[in-house]
Amino acid sequence: MKILGCLSYFIRLFTALLMIAMYIVISVGALALAHEDGTLTNEKISIVAGTGLLVLFVAWAMTRSKSNPSKPISTNQMVVDEERWRSDPATDKQKKFANNLKIKYWQGITKGELSDLIDLKLDERNQ
Repeated sequence: MKILGCLSYFIRLFTALLMIAMYIVISVGALALAHEDGTLTNEKISIVAGTGLLVLFVAWAMTRSKSNPSKPISTNQMVVDEERWRSDPATDKQKKFANNLKIKYWQGITKGELSDLIDLKLDERNQ
């Protein structure tokens, strides 16, 4: 897990550095063009500088953000949560939608079972 965290940090760092490099190239080009045609004004310099500060802030924020949540969820926990959701009783909205699709279902059907039947019916209709 530490290797993935380091890799994620270096990817964010590389992206931040790439943003800064792109800003430098764009701002130097914009200032050179403005200077060349004689329209270099304080306003244009301020816009480029302000944009630069924004880019630097975003780059800094990217390197400071955490890639992993404070309480990571294991794959096993996600499977348990998925199974728990599927075993809940079907909702009235699901049943109404199933009725509109003319799907026959049994009393006590679960969310997961009805969801699977709805998916099959929709796949069948789209073919």
